[in-house]
Amino acid sequence: MAILNLRCRSKNDRAIDLAEKAVQSQNKVNSHIQEVNKSFVELNKDLQLERRKLQEERLVLDQHFDRLEQNRLELNRQLKQELAWSESFRFIGIVIAAASPLFLCVLVIWLINRRQDRQVEIARLLSSNPRITE
Repeated sequence: MAILNLRCRSKNDRAIDLAEKAVQSQNKVNSHIQEVNKSFVELNKDLQLERRKLQEERLVLDQHFDRLEQNRLELNRQLKQELAWSESFRFIGIVIAAASPLFLCVLVIWLINRRQDRQVEIARLLSSNPRITE
């Protein structure tokens, strides 16, 4: 009976040892899972922080892009305006170049007629019967 009792005790002790080892092992697993969860939470927080930073950077880049687009549109408008002015000046230059010979001819004809009118007046004054006409 004592041997039986020892065997039962040793079986009980073994069961108790196994149960304790199982509990310790489960505790280790639980603590390891808890550490992994903490690490996951930390990584998730870091990821969220990085996402916010990226969103802020994207907003800043979008604002810069919008400013660049506005500048591009303004430069395009200025270029079109400058082209319109240059075409206007070019047209005026062409008109002046084309009309200059005509104006020169009119001036020459007018001066010739005026000179002839003066010669006629001088001839009247020098004639035997001078008359001044107004």
